[in-house]
Amino acid sequence: MRLSSSACTALILLATSAEAAVTLLDSAPLASALSFLAAAGLLLRHRTPAIAVILTLPGLLFGCATVAAVVAVYALASRRGSTAVLVTAVFGVFAAGLIGQLTGPYPLHPVALVTTAAMFAIAPAAVGILGATRRRLVQSLAELRTVHEEQRAQTAATAVRSEREALAREMHDVVSHQVSLMAVQAGALQVSTRDPAAHAGARTIRELCVATLEELRTMLLVLRVGERAPVVPAPQPSLADVPALIAASDLPVSVDLDLPDTLGIPVQRAVFRAVQESLTNARKHAPGSPVTVTGTLGEDAVEVRVTNAPARAPSLALPGAGLGLIGLRERAQILGGTVVSAPTRDGGYETVMRLPLRADTETHVG
Repeated sequence: MRLSSSACTALILLATSAEAAVTLLDSAPLASALSFLAAAGLLLRHRTPAIAVILTLPGLLFGCATVAAVVAVYALASRRGSTAVLVTAVFGVFAAGLIGQLTGPYPLHPVALVTTAAMFAIAPAAVGILGATRRRLVQSLAELRTVHEEQRAQTAATAVRSEREALAREMHDVVSHQVSLMAVQAGALQVSTRDPAAHAGARTIRELCVATLEELRTMLLVLRVGERAPVVPAPQPSLADVPALIAASDLPVSVDLDLPDTLGIPVQRAVFRAVQESLTNARKHAPGSPVTVTGTLGEDAVEVRVTNAPARAPSLALPGAGLGLIGLRERAQILGGTVVSAPTRDGGYETVMRLPLRADTETHVG
């Protein structure tokens, strides 16, 4: 347990005052006064430790103020000051202590004299230097640790940026190219065919390809953006876009989406994505089967339910990563809601999204 600075100062003053009182009891009022002077000088040991050392010298000459001298030398050595000042102070304390012992009432052996004087000067200086060195090492280690953390964060950021740029290149070179070819082929079919059904299908395919290319463009800009100009996001879908989404699904859909367009943008986007993902899954796994889309607004929550009947035809062999429902659940969790999807008793499939009305605020959920 480390003592506070005030507690240390109180203990030091107590020790030095006790030494001065003992000197006074020995009928040495001048030495006692000099001891009190040295004790008072210790109050300056943090700001001007050299002055504190100087104030101990008169007491040392009279064989007292030893505790104050030890503390003052230690304080001086602990600071990053001039080496010459420290050496001069140590020599002065050593000499004053040696003189005080030589002229004192209790003569000591020469070796004991030198050893005692060294204890007053050299020992506290050595301890102070060691303490200052340790503090500098600790500070250097902390700085090195900070630099290491910054370098690691920078390395991670660089790696992420490289991955994003590589992903953007692959999406541009492969996905965008393939979708562009699909749009061109659909456009050519739309112009050349005389079959109304084929013409409508080609138009739908072309419109979907153009919308996909627009979303890919936005994604590529987001992936490539770094310290350049910020990306202006493309318009995000809302409840107003659900009818067009259903019309383009090429599925028999019955809709009862009784939701107001005053809902917050995040909730509207989540509802659109729920319907979009459910229709996509129904088109892949139960092509041609009827789909029911219902939406209700309760007192404290919004609920969207999309149910498709059992499959009437073989599933379409379309590739998928299986991340659509996972992303939908994550989107709902961000808004404080839930998504439950499971097969129905008759062999169909149902997805239910429930969002609390407290999520009806602007939240960054794309």
